[in-house]
Amino acid sequence: MTPVSNNSRSIAALTVGMAAYAISDVATKFVAQTHPFGQTLAVRGAFTVLMVALVLIGSGYWRAIRRAFSGLVLLRGLLDASSSALYIAALINMPIANAAALNMVHPLILVALSVIFLQEIVGWRRWSAVAVGFLGVLLIVKPTPEAFNIFALAGLGAPFFGALRELVTRRLDPTLPSMAITFVSVIMLTLLAAGYGITEQWRPISGREAGYLAFAACFFSLASYLVIFAFRTAAEVSAVAPFRYTFLIWAGLVGYLAFNELPDGWALLGAVLIVASGLYALHREAIRRRTPASH
Repeated sequence: MTPVSNNSRSIAALTVGMAAYAISDVATKFVAQTHPFGQTLAVRGAFTVLMVALVLIGSGYWRAIRRAFSGLVLLRGLLDASSSALYIAALINMPIANAAALNMVHPLILVALSVIFLQEIVGWRRWSAVAVGFLGVLLIVKPTPEAFNIFALAGLGAPFFGALRELVTRRLDPTLPSMAITFVSVIMLTLLAAGYGITEQWRPISGREAGYLAFAACFFSLASYLVIFAFRTAAEVSAVAPFRYTFLIWAGLVGYLAFNELPDGWALLGAVLIVASGLYALHREAIRRRTPASH
């Protein structure tokens, strides 16, 4: 298969995966609006663990599970679980499109953390992209006494922990199947949610609400698989990665259809700045990898 064909398949998988994430988010938010946060995540997590386990068994990758329970994979799982939990906390209490836009600042945070942890040299162009991206963040969270709250901080915490997760991911054994790593992550998220849920007063879940969470878990599992497939089969990651931003389109669409949410003009401008700066940072990263001496 040609590189162009591989890229096309990866782009299609990533785009559909972003749509699946958005659908999972809206189904989760339906239940989280009337049920405790920890309970909602724990029940959805239990469904997700079951579905990922079935995939592992069906694919034969279950043999790698023992290797997956190593220190680095567990650390990655904890960071991934923290990122997911913070994102859902923001999602429940903010318009879906706004929470999604904050989560898209992840590549910019990764640039900054790469300097600290990997001693990478970052040129002024990528630092400028980071600055523009964080200006976009300010337009979304509106850090005024009236508009700023803890959920905006949760929305920013999610991509921060996500970026730390990516740094750990770089150090994992490349022969370890991605689904085995995902299995550890969803277990960690479920345990984290259940632990938090101990402090809550759980409410009975109706069959319909359980159906919503099973539906969310199904699409979350599908999205995880498609994203893994996209980046493992891509001939050029730099050509595929920008399509992660289609999540903003899907999130805005499902937020409007399900909850009649419409971001205001400042939030839209902030999302545009985040996407533009993220795409430019990805572009500069691709150039840096081709010509290391240029930085």
